[in-house]
Amino acid sequence: MSVAVYYRLSEARYGSPLSSLTAQIGSWYETCWQLLQASWRWDDPSWPMPRYNPALWTIPVEFAQSMLLFIVILGLSHARINMRLLILACIMSFCFWSAQLHTVEFLGGMFIAEVTLLQSYNSTPSNSPESSPILPTTEFDDKKAESPIATAFDTTVPSTTYNRNTFIKAFWILNLICGLYISSWTNSHVDEVPILSILDAHTPRPYKGQRVWFCLAAFQIVLACTQLPSLQSIFNLPLAQYLGNISYALYLTHNLCLTILEPFFAPLFERTIGKGSFFGRHGVWAAGLLIYGPFILWTADVFWRGIDVPSTKFARWLESKCLIDKDSESPRRGNTQL
Repeated sequence: MSVAVYYRLSEARYGSPLSSLTAQIGSWYETCWQLLQASWRWDDPSWPMPRYNPALWTIPVEFAQSMLLFIVILGLSHARINMRLLILACIMSFCFWSAQLHTVEFLGGMFIAEVTLLQSYNSTPSNSPESSPILPTTEFDDKKAESPIATAFDTTVPSTTYNRNTFIKAFWILNLICGLYISSWTNSHVDEVPILSILDAHTPRPYKGQRVWFCLAAFQIVLACTQLPSLQSIFNLPLAQYLGNISYALYLTHNLCLTILEPFFAPLFERTIGKGSFFGRHGVWAAGLLIYGPFILWTADVFWRGIDVPSTKFARWLESKCLIDKDSESPRRGNTQL
């Protein structure tokens, strides 16, 4: 993106063109170094946003929170299941009331993964090879065996179970819809949006605006995905798998595409559609999705094939050179043989 700014291919929105290509590359290197240092100051509001591509501000946050997540996983790895979930919930509550939403999101992902793993364990027969030997057994199977057998005259059991499953499915579908609606929170004019304007007026302290609602909506969406098998099947479709493959490349390159295309098309959208009204803004958004979308997807695909995939292969090769081979002898055994 720095090179695109220098050659005037991209709008100088997040960075200015310098006098020479060498100076421009030096500015890019300085930006990358600041991005690495931001991992230590990810919660410092005075720290500048990454030049050329402000969307990369999430990388230091993800790195710092991943390190914290590893520490929590190691610290609670030998705790009992119930105690681990209880302690994790207490840590999340403390972080939430301390306004550390990023930490809450990462630890919340750990909590959801733990609960989902327990659910899959309880639903898997104990003699199945897929059952986990790590998690403790429960009284689920014993209670199931002791329950009375339904007869042809007992029609209330199937109907009750069906109604219960229908209610649970409807509950998670409503959570999904609610989470997606909150995730569409606008950067401006939120007072014109139904429901969101009410949530914005009742944002709990010490938070302001949309961030805390994004966090809660993300939990709703992820939890709904773990509880709705029909929704999970959608993510196994080839199109969803492909979008997942190019998602990181899409994250890195979408700002570059927008700064190239918007100077040409944004004035046209403003003249023909306009953004002065609620429906006008949605019309501009739809037109931008139609015009910008294919170009952004193509750019992300090229980046994924040309840079992302080779980088991943190199990282895995380097990892294989650093790890100990399982079949090799340990140094202790070799010393005893000597």
